[in-house]
Amino acid sequence: MLDSHPEKYETELEEAKRNIKIADHMINVTYNFVNDPKLLGTIMENVYLAVAKTMSSILLYERIYKRIPPFNDTFDSKLYFFERKIINLYDLNKEYLNLIRETRELMLSHKESEIEFSRKNEFIICDSNYAIKKIDVKKIKNLIRTTKSFISDIDEIIHRKKEYIRPS
Repeated sequence: MLDSHPEKYETELEEAKRNIKIADHMINVTYNFVNDPKLLGTIMENVYLAVAKTMSSILLYERIYKRIPPFNDTFDSKLYFFERKIINLYDLNKEYLNLIRETRELMLSHKESEIEFSRKNEFIICDSNYAIKKIDVKKIKNLIRTTKSFISDIDEIIHRKKEYIRPS
C-alpha cells in the first residue's frame, strides 16, 4: 500500500512541477539549439513523470481524508482510482485520462522498443513487430500544454481544499 503522509502529496506535486518545467525548457530551448529528435524521448520521459506524479498527488491527498480506500503503489491501481473517483468528484477534464493513457503508452513503447531512430524531425519508436509510434515537436508541445493544465487543476484542488478541511 502507498503511504499517505500529508507532506507526501505536496512532494509529488512539486516534483511534477519540476518535471514539466524541465520538459518545457528542453522543448523550447534545448531542442531548438541541438535540433536532435532523439531528445524528444527524454522530453517525453519528463512529461510522463509529471503526469504520473500529479495523479499520485491527488490520490494521496484524497487518501489522507479517507475519501478513497487504500491503493497499491502501481500505475494501474492509481489509474483505476483516478478514473473511478477523482475525475467525477472534481469534474476534471476527461482529456486528462487520455493524457495519462497516452503518456503511459508512449513511455512503455519507448522502454520496450526494439529500435528507435530519428527521421524528418520525428522520434520513431518500433516494437518487436515493427509497429511504429512517432513523437514530434507538435505532439510534445501539446502534451506539455495539457500536462500544465492538469498540474494547475490539481494544485488548485489541493490548496483550495486545504484551507477548509483539516486532517483529524
